[in-house]
Amino acid sequence: MTAPVTLVVPTWQRPGFLNRLLTYYASVDCEFPILIADSSEPQIHRQNLQTVHGFSDSLDLSIHLLQLDVTEKCSAAVDLVQTPFAAFSADDDFQIPDGVRQCTEFLCRHDDFQVCSGRTVFAAAGRDTVAVRSYRSVLHNGVISRLNQTSMGQYYCLFYGVHRTADLRRRLQIAGAATNTETSRILPEAMLVQLLAMDGKSMQLPVTSYIMEGHAQNFSRIASDVQDPSLFASDFKRYLSALCDAAVEAGVAENNVERVMTQSFLDLVPGCAELVRGKRSGFRRISRKIRRALRRFAVMGTQPAGRKKWVRLDAAAAEGEEVRLGLELLQRPMDDWEVTSSRAA
Repeated sequence: MTAPVTLVVPTWQRPGFLNRLLTYYASVDCEFPILIADSSEPQIHRQNLQTVHGFSDSLDLSIHLLQLDVTEKCSAAVDLVQTPFAAFSADDDFQIPDGVRQCTEFLCRHDDFQVCSGRTVFAAAGRDTVAVRSYRSVLHNGVISRLNQTSMGQYYCLFYGVHRTADLRRRLQIAGAATNTETSRILPEAMLVQLLAMDGKSMQLPVTSYIMEGHAQNFSRIASDVQDPSLFASDFKRYLSALCDAAVEAGVAENNVERVMTQSFLDLVPGCAELVRGKRSGFRRISRKIRRALRRFAVMGTQPAGRKKWVRLDAAAAEGEEVRLGLELLQRPMDDWEVTSSRAA
């Protein structure tokens, strides 16, 4: 029986991370198709091809050279997916196959949910503790209620959940056409969260589905939210226009849509408030924070959107063999993975 979900792996100039990722998936006998979207330079791409060839007997792999920016590359990769569900797997992180399987089964049973995910474990080499992050499910039937919760709770984690491929493809196409990752990387990230909230509900299961590694090369660490502030006004105008069109189609009243979507963005990315609304005096800044706190209380109540709990590495690993192996591989130095097609686990 064909697996109903494809793991999509965007990669760029990091052959060691890709080698480690495929070592993990081979070691846990991952049954899902794995589609690699590579935008590396020719020499690194050739190395990645050799790595993929080395794992071709044990994994269902395909690799595609897609010389595009991040959002457009993800969009082009999802265009190639042939299964009804898809989940992104960053080359430096691990999807947990059993968690992905449970999320996919949930979506098969519940047509009114757009995405399903589990807990995320944040780990770093050399540390004996990890952070386990969970989020509240988004269960509202109303579009604006879902937008408010996902924006106030900053649900960026949903990007790595299991998605319905056709709807994910449409969201990526909209975001790719309306934003520029090279000048304002936060706009496509925010837009994908907002479009997802407009499309439907989100479930989080009480299982670990993703391990995320913290290291110096994380994209969010090397690229600021807005790389070119001089272009932000035009970037934001294009983003907001496309987002408002999608919101009206989803049922948001046209006479109120620009205010609703602008507020949704500011709830997601409060650090961009001055870029959107201009500088404010000290009193105005304090007033803005108070109003945001009141809005957050009205939307979320006294419960937080998510919980982060620090636990010992061995306690997190005790959840199961797939989680244990992922955490174990993250502890090894990256030099171990620079040799093409390493199979050591």
